[in-house]
Amino acid sequence: MGIERIGGGYIKIAVSKEDLEESISGLSQLKPILQAIVIKSNGNNKHQAAVDSAQIKKHFDTAIDAMTMLLSGFDGYGKGKEREDD
Repeated sequence: MGIERIGGGYIKIAVSKEDLEESISGLSQLKPILQAIVIKSNGNNKHQAAVDSAQIKKHFDTAIDAMTMLLSGFDGYGKGKEREDD
């Protein structure tokens, strides 16, 4: 991974295809674990458990989608690498 200051207070971060693939895989595996934890931690409050679980899904899916878009810019990235929706 490389970091470069490009001016105007911005920096450019370069990541490898492999790093993106690993990050996507890691987040995809972590999402259901965290959803299960918040459901359990809400106890009998099923409404709040559903709200919290949906929020986790939304934020993880946004991150995974953003990384997938970045990954699609790499040469050799095929359509078979798209994530599955839960």
